[in-house]
Parts: sequence; structure tokens; C-alpha cells
Amino acid sequence: MTLARQTKRTLFEGSLRRRLVVQLLLVAAGLAVALALTVRITANQAAEATQDAILGAATTSIAEQLRGTDQGVDLDLAYSTFSMLGAIGEDRLFYRILIGNETVTGYDDLPLPDRHLRRWNRCSIPAPIAAM
Repeated sequence: MTLARQTKRTLFEGSLRRRLVVQLLLVAAGLAVALALTVRITANQAAEATQDAILGAATTSIAEQLRGTDQGVDLDLAYSTFSMLGAIGEDRLFYRILIGNETVTGYDDLPLPDRHLRRWNRCSIPAPIAAM
């Protein structure tokens, strides 16, 4: 008889106490793994939702600063916008504000988000804003 078979045999055979302890430890280990995965997934979702909300507030703040003038569009980015974006952490933010197909401010080579991410166009924001 091999050593592995003897070990398996001795864990699940013998006294009632040993069998119960082994079974309870296996169940506890399974529950601990399930709990750890649940906490990790929930924390990631909460962090992503928070960052999306901050980006949305910054986008609205930028859109509120757009003003039409005789020379075109004037944009005065408020310090509060950058402080909101700084609250996200050490992530970098690249932005591009368009009117029509012309970039008003930001990075010209920044690609626009996919169609399903352009939910801000349906709001009362006068120009599409791309942020990554």
C-alpha cells in the first residue's frame, strides 16, 4: 500500500472527532476562498464605480465652463476640476474636448470612446468629451 493511500485512509478513518475536524476544516477552507473572491470582486466594482462617478462629475464641470464667444469657444478649466481628478489617485488622465470634429482642448490623437461609452452625449452637455 502506498504512502498517499495510507495518509488518505488515516484522515477519513479513525475516531469520529478526527473525521469531523477534517470535514469542518475542508468546508471552512472552501468558504474562506469563496469569501475572499466575493470581497475582491465587490471591492473592484466599488472602486470602478467611484472612479466613473468622479470622471462624470469632472466631465460635467468641464462642460459647464464652455462658453461661446465671437471668436469661437472659450474654455476655462477650473481648479476644482483638476482637484476632483486628483482625488482618483495616481492614475493619469488624458482628455479631448470636441466641437463637431474639431478639438477644442486636450490631446488631438486621443481616440474617441466606443459608442456604448458615449452616454454623456445624451445629457445636456454641449460637446462630446473623451476621457481615458
